[in-house]
Amino acid sequence: MWATISSNGNKPRKIVNNLQDYLVESSLFDLKISDKSPIRKTMEVALEAGTFTSLTVGYYILIRSLAPSTYRIRFGTNGRGDYHTDAVYDITVQGKKKLLVDDSHEYVSAWKRTRNPWHKEHPSCKDRK
Repeated sequence: MWATISSNGNKPRKIVNNLQDYLVESSLFDLKISDKSPIRKTMEVALEAGTFTSLTVGYYILIRSLAPSTYRIRFGTNGRGDYHTDAVYDITVQGKKKLLVDDSHEYVSAWKRTRNPWHKEHPSCKDRK
């Protein structure tokens, strides 16, 4: 599993030392699919309208303070058998913009180094397991 960043043709470097530290898993939630949903028939298996018990799992990294430039972010993994993924995003940072979200809250900071911290630290989740 890897996540690298490079700019202006420079050698890619790791974004974080251990990507597995950034695994986040939600609690179960109800996902409601309307019969008018445009994504119902775009899935590998068409979805029926209804309510489904769901969750989301992923590796999430917030990259801050990039200087104006072009960047290539690349991430992927080798899985079981022949499974392999390698994703590339080319982005352009144009300049400093006003922050739309204040991410200085203590719970957001805790996400950076703790597995699944939302469930452990957020007051609304203290009784959940």
